[in-house]
Amino acid sequence: MKQFPVLKRFDRILTSFELGHRKPDSEIYLAAADEVGLSPSKIVFIDDSQANVDAAEKLGFRSFHSVNSVPATLEILQRQFSN
Repeated sequence: MKQFPVLKRFDRILTSFELGHRKPDSEIYLAAADEVGLSPSKIVFIDDSQANVDAAEKLGFRSFHSVNSVPATLEILQRQFSN
């Protein structure tokens, strides 16, 4: 967290393993929204697979396709959410 301060801006970081569903099945995205008690439009989804990003986006998630390194992705997010 110290190395990537932008992560502090997120309340939760969820994984498919934790949720018990596989991407791009819509159940994983709905389970994530249920887990945090938010509507999809309030949730940021980041993935390196365009198919997974498209599936989340169809359900209303704020989705980002990232094929960059973790630091580069976090830098993009920092710019996107630096308000």
